[in-house]
Amino acid sequence: MNPRKYLVAILPLCFLVSTVTSVQVIGITKKVSAPQTCRVSIPIQEEQRGVKSWYVNADRTIWAHFWTSDPLKSAPGEYKVLWIRPKPAPNLSFEESNRKLARGEVGVKFVVSGRRLDAVAPPANYSVSSVYAQDIQPSSLSFPTQGCWEIRADAGASSLHLTVEVK
Repeated sequence: MNPRKYLVAILPLCFLVSTVTSVQVIGITKKVSAPQTCRVSIPIQEEQRGVKSWYVNADRTIWAHFWTSDPLKSAPGEYKVLWIRPKPAPNLSFEESNRKLARGEVGVKFVVSGRRLDAVAPPANYSVSSVYAQDIQPSSLSFPTQGCWEIRADAGASSLHLTVEVK
C-alpha cells in the first residue's frame, strides 16, 4: 500500500470538512459568510411604575422600557423609552434638585447612546424634553437603519447594555 495515494485522496476532503471562509471554483474566489444573528436582550417581566416589561442592569439601578409591542423599526420610527435611573442629585430634596436642574447644575449625568453592531451606520438618536429630578426619565429613541443595535445607558458608575434587532 502506498500512503501517498491515501493522502492524495483524503486531502481534498479535509478542505471540505473545515470551516469554509471562501470557495474557489475554477480560479474564481467568492467569499462565503456565515449567517449573522442578532443576540437580542430579553426583557424581564417585573412590574415597576405600572409597566411590566423591562431591560435592567445587574445592580438594578438602570431600567429601560420600550413603549411598543411591535417589532422595532428603522427611521422614521421613533420609540418612547421610559428609564428608571439614579437620581441626578440623590442627596438633595426634590425641590432643591429641581432648582439645580433649572440652573443647569446637574449631578449624576444620564447618557444614552446606540450603535449598530452588524454594519456601519450613523448612531441611534436619543432625545429628552427635559431632565427630571426624580429617578424616572421619559425619552425618545430612533434608529437610522435596520440591523442589530446595542443601546448603552450610563449614569455615574452604573451602566446598562442591551441589544435589539431593528427591522
